[in-house]
Amino acid sequence: MGHEELMPLAFDFADDMTVLARDPRNQLVGQHSDDAEVEEYLNSLVLWNGQCMYDKIEHCAWREIPVTYVYTLNDMTTPLDYQKSMVAAMEAAGRVVKTHELATGHCPNLTATKDVVDICGEVVKSRQL
Repeated sequence: MGHEELMPLAFDFADDMTVLARDPRNQLVGQHSDDAEVEEYLNSLVLWNGQCMYDKIEHCAWREIPVTYVYTLNDMTTPLDYQKSMVAAMEAAGRVVKTHELATGHCPNLTATKDVVDICGEVVKSRQL
């Protein structure tokens, strides 16, 4: 989708391609009412392998297993257009993708925990034999 030139604005890449978000509160969490919980979460962040965003993918699990995708509508790390393009690519490859939408940012596990648990419960129930 392009926009690779914007990556250094959002992420701080080291020479070894490890990376941190430049503004993790806004990029990952957004508005969240429990500041103590947010601070604890942000303090747990560590360097991660930024090279993986540029490497060729060799094996895609979504090609083999049922897929559910949660659109995070307020995501400042992976904007909605990018999320939709990923789902469209899976569908174009013949996968059925069950989608949900949450009005939250990149970390719904933190900011919309109950909603994520409910979605996971729905997925598990739909997969039971």
